[in-house]
Amino acid sequence: MKLKELDKFKKTVKIIRIILIAILAFIIFGIIGLILWKNYQLKEIDIITDNTKYGRGDYLRVRIDNKKEDVICLSTRIPYYFQIKSGVSWQEYNYKNLGDQDLIIKCIDPGKFKIFELVVPSVESGIHRLSIPACISCNLGKAFREDKRFFSNMFIIE
Repeated sequence: MKLKELDKFKKTVKIIRIILIAILAFIIFGIIGLILWKNYQLKEIDIITDNTKYGRGDYLRVRIDNKKEDVICLSTRIPYYFQIKSGVSWQEYNYKNLGDQDLIIKCIDPGKFKIFELVVPSVESGIHRLSIPACISCNLGKAFREDKRFFSNMFIIE
């Protein structure tokens, strides 16, 4: 009788182990899947400036890395706008006259980057960032349309 009880106990322990391993595997694969999904969702564009502090008239270099699977294109007008932090929101402003034509002249292929250099305009001091409108999967020379807007890191203009 004791032998039957011992066998029954061993089978129960074995079943519990299998269930626990299955639950653990489900949790691990769920976490890995969530991480991969988040990384897929975040796969966009990195816009990084070369410094975090500038004075008016300084040269600001910006690197745009295209991590999307699509070509992103920029306008012949100002391909970037300045924004200033105002409380918890951002205010965009034009700092120079925009050209008449608004065509696509620069595109960045998937996995590639472009570097631009601009002179920091005479604008209000504070925390700023660049706002860059982009046309996704567009063609050179065509009329620009803004499909999405991307933002750089924050930087200070003194």
